[in-house]
Amino acid sequence: MKKFNILSKRLTTLAISASMVATMPGMANIAHANINQQEVENVAEIDGVGYATLEEAFENAESGNEIILLSDAEVNKMILVDKELTLNMGDGNLILFKEDAIDTSKKLGNITIEGGSLTIDGYGYIEEENPYYAPLMLKGATDSNAEDYSVLTVGDDVSLHGWSGIFVRQNGNAAYGVKIEMNGSASSGTDGDSSGSAIYVNGSITETEGNIPEIVIGENANLSSDDSTCLYLAGYADTYVYGNLNGCESGVEIRAGKLTIEDGAEISSTYVPTEEESNGNGSAIDGAAIAIAQHTTKLPIEVSVNGGNIAGYTALYQADPEENNDDENITIDVSGGSFEVIDDSDTIIYS
Repeated sequence: MKKFNILSKRLTTLAISASMVATMPGMANIAHANINQQEVENVAEIDGVGYATLEEAFENAESGNEIILLSDAEVNKMILVDKELTLNMGDGNLILFKEDAIDTSKKLGNITIEGGSLTIDGYGYIEEENPYYAPLMLKGATDSNAEDYSVLTVGDDVSLHGWSGIFVRQNGNAAYGVKIEMNGSASSGTDGDSSGSAIYVNGSITETEGNIPEIVIGENANLSSDDSTCLYLAGYADTYVYGNLNGCESGVEIRAGKLTIEDGAEISSTYVPTEEESNGNGSAIDGAAIAIAQHTTKLPIEVSVNGGNIAGYTALYQADPEENNDDENITIDVSGGSFEVIDDSDTIIYS
């Protein structure tokens, strides 16, 4: 993803010396003006009211408001979204989450949606300066009846980048009421020790009943990863893919929950050959467009492939790297789709 340098705050300084005021004709009326006035350009606005920082804009926003980004913004703290808001990225602006300049032991800033809804539209970029977790995080409810508790909608022209682009956190062992509609682009990088995924669902989310997380990868979405899986589904969620998962070592890996691949989906993997290994904290299969590997949590898995173009060293690969021996809880239904192999592979589906 192309990175943009953060624009430093531009200051307009009015510095008029007292002697200049005294000697310039017609200037006596401004003798009491602030001769060291500094006007800081606003980063965002709500209903025409400007704010110097993005944090201030979110803090002052009321449910139903649209926050319009006016320029690039640096953020080094967590922004909580607990109301219904829209963030308009404007025309090519960047939000960069950084470490706290004073206390570098603090985690990178991010936008966390918990008990609220955020729609991000316009054209722009939201990134972590150094990959850590994700610029956008969602935390669900513990009440299984909670509906639309933490909701995120990402528009077509919005790009995300971090260790993950979007990270779904656990609340205890649940994430009830989480909903994601992803229509933009997301990519992941490495923190030096491990690589994330464009969208990552934490494996500690183990509740299987009630309003489990729902994720829709729209037809215009593009997910990619430098060195891992585009879409990593470790925790229990219900996920639908209509869009593009490309440029990753594996396209999608499901370790718990439900996954449906629909017409129009483009899913590929770049890694060769297909390999598997036990991993209780991360992906277990490389080199498969669709990878199915039950987690150590031993939760049910349901995979339905109704359409799409699917290509990899192994197009669909199902394995048991954790040696759970729990095949009765894994269902795979292939009713459509086009399957291809890459390199010198001759295995389209392995199960």
